[in-house]
Amino acid sequence: MGVSKEPLRCNRVAGYRAPGNVLNPASVGRQKDDLAISQPVGENHLSRRVHGDRFAVGSCWGLKLSHAPEGWIVSLVACICRSHDVEDKNCSGSALVLATGALLWGSLTVAATGTTDTRLDRLAPEHRALALRMVGFMDRADQKYFARAQALNGGVALTGPEDTLSRETDDSIYSVRVTRGPIVEKLGRLVAEGKKTQPGRREGVLVWSRFYSIDVHPKTPLVGMLHATLVLQFYEDGSGFAGGWLGVMNGTRVAADMQLLTKVVDTQFANYGRSPAVYRGLMVKGTEDTIAAFRRQPDPSGVSFYGPPVFPGDVARSYELIEGLFEQFTDAYLDLIPRRTGVTVSATDLAGQEAMRKRWLVDQLYSDPFASKLVPFEVWSLANVPPTVSF
Repeated sequence: MGVSKEPLRCNRVAGYRAPGNVLNPASVGRQKDDLAISQPVGENHLSRRVHGDRFAVGSCWGLKLSHAPEGWIVSLVACICRSHDVEDKNCSGSALVLATGALLWGSLTVAATGTTDTRLDRLAPEHRALALRMVGFMDRADQKYFARAQALNGGVALTGPEDTLSRETDDSIYSVRVTRGPIVEKLGRLVAEGKKTQPGRREGVLVWSRFYSIDVHPKTPLVGMLHATLVLQFYEDGSGFAGGWLGVMNGTRVAADMQLLTKVVDTQFANYGRSPAVYRGLMVKGTEDTIAAFRRQPDPSGVSFYGPPVFPGDVARSYELIEGLFEQFTDAYLDLIPRRTGVTVSATDLAGQEAMRKRWLVDQLYSDPFASKLVPFEVWSLANVPPTVSF
């Protein structure tokens, strides 16, 4: 693979789209042991501490991966400078280090991106467009919700090496990222890339699949935990499935807050000329392979899309409704946290939160068909288990 110092046209830089010719080198400034990028590629830059060193993403530096009519295309490649290599506020050519986006971005955003996904080529054009839409949504949701958690936590993001995890099994590739703090005690994100149909799941040969989930555990017992999921799958026979689960598990139930979430759901369904009744029933009841005695106890304000399609025969329309509701429901839920934080709570409130958190763990161990049978313990426990569980 050759290296050239000519300007290259990058379509991805560490997971972000960066059109146009990329400058080289990136100009950076140093403040103590940190780096500040003064000449990023547009606004698409970031920094990340890795094994004690702080890296700054600058411009792509002559790595030729593929060629297109508009020029060389560099995918998921970033040039980085180690802080101790920076002199006179410029990275010299010898100080630049080429790295794949996974080195920096794997712990910052969604691991699997559309530009590296060969399974996309096996999809019909309309399904490929929908898959790429979900990839873009996951990227955006990661940025939005981790930033929101950090803001709610007063700018604090208590994370360590143990708060990111990647695992691969025979049927899936998993990526987990967690952030922690004093107000949002834990927010966990899980991405699962399906490799083949999982045992006991739907019949058919899986071509492309993604599962995305956000779990939020506030410190205040007046706001329950959020479990929000989004699923999109396509099969060799040309069929597809769009699903998800949006719900809150309460300790203390604040009726006004749950009514607000109910209205969010009702409005989204009404906008599409549909009723949420069936999907609220699924939320409360669960699927046929859940074990009721150990199941979580979700509030009926939410909905489960693990059932009949919202729009039979129209995966794109079903996905559109679910994706939109995922964002609307999660946004409305997160707005509850600052509203209830600081409000005086009772011993009963705290006991209710402890019971709810324990019930969630029991659900994952014994009732949820994915966590209890398919997803590795270290994956789901990092992604969604409360920060503390009392027995």
